Amino acid sequence: MAIATATEAHLLNVNEQPNSATGALVLADGTVYWGGGLGAEGCTSGEICFNTSMTGYQEIITDPSYADQIITFTFPHIGNIGVNDNDLEHSRSFAKGIIIRADITDPSNYRASNHFREWLNALGLIGIYGIDTRDLTKKDTYFWSSEWRDMPL
Repeated sequence: MAIATATEAHLLNVNEQPNSATGALVLADGTVYWGGGLGAEGCTSGEICFNTSMTGYQEIITDPSYADQIITFTFPHIGNIGVNDNDLEHSRSFAKGIIIRADITDPSNYRASNHFREWLNALGLIGIYGIDTRDLTKKDTYFWSSEWRDMPL
């Protein structure tokens, strides 16, 4: 499963790209979710996991337990309070990418020292927004539950 630029996904001959799409999420089964790119530009791949937290996105992204994973945030408003240096688990990102529902708004918290979008770019972290994260989570959960059911014991 990967996050790619819209151009890279288009080269894979996947379904029609909407005019507004600047990024794509391509799943192993061939499903493509089009959205807007954010953070660093490029392509990444990794295991998709999901997180239901309403807050703590800085801690989650910099938490070593998310190493090499693409984090799907199911809460629709991620990044809207900005970022600061006090809410980090580590100085770098361990995640390979992020997937969020809504585009990032300007920071609305007095503790914010930077915009979330700029922080992602500084970390070199690739992300995509405009994805139906509830649908993606249901698909991911169903995939793993059916894989588990089909495993020989």
